[in-house]
Amino acid sequence: MQKVMRAMNMIASTKFRKMTYLQETLPFFKNNIERLERDIRASFAGRYGKKRFPEIDGHEKVETVEIVLFSADKGLCGAHNSSVRKAAALIIEAKRAEGIDAEVTCFGNKGAAFCRRNGYKIYHQTEIGEKTLTDENLRAIADNLLERFKTGKIQEIHLVYNEFLSTLSQSTTVLQALPFIPPGADEKPGAELITEPESDAFIRQSAKAVFNYKLKTALLNSYISEHASRMTAMDNATHNSEDLIFRYSKLRNKARQTTITNELIEIVAGKEAM
Repeated sequence: MQKVMRAMNMIASTKFRKMTYLQETLPFFKNNIERLERDIRASFAGRYGKKRFPEIDGHEKVETVEIVLFSADKGLCGAHNSSVRKAAALIIEAKRAEGIDAEVTCFGNKGAAFCRRNGYKIYHQTEIGEKTLTDENLRAIADNLLERFKTGKIQEIHLVYNEFLSTLSQSTTVLQALPFIPPGADEKPGAELITEPESDAFIRQSAKAVFNYKLKTALLNSYISEHASRMTAMDNATHNSEDLIFRYSKLRNKARQTTITNELIEIVAGKEAM
């Protein structure tokens, strides 16, 4: 077991090192996406009277929400899977308490298995491996979700994933991807933008790009968090196995010594009896 854990630690460490370039670029990319979303939201929200843009203004009534859950395909990666499953269960139960139905799109086999066990409705399921979930597949899933949102089949889309902070720390994040979160009370509306193409096409194209990038950011954060969590978990398991080996060696030596002592006692007792 110790050799298996050490091997898994080495594999996770290798994959993690290959993705180290994401540690600095992901926060920068995420901040720029959020800034773009704020600019679009502040410049277009509520400016067109009765005309509504679902991506910005949302739907008038929320009946069904989509939960996009990012987990791993395999276990033995610490709290990586359990933390996102708990967060997804909380938001689903909260929506049900409000009388809102919830569907789940599962990236990763562990999340899909959890949803099946709990009776949650799974709309789409896919493995999260880099060879299976390519950029083209991710873009197709994003376009499908966006089309269902625009046609009103779902009225909200929430992402649940682990955000990478450091090798020893990952934060479980629940993010409303669509519609864009409305401006806060302390947020001033931005200047009305003059866009090319016209505002309708611009909002739809920019909202599509922002949503795709949000999914991509969540996926990459989930990738690197999984490898970091597995690397840490397998390193701890390797050290724990050393303690177990030491403990079991003492028990084995004690049992061996007890057997030898009993045999000596029997030999001495037999000789005295003769």
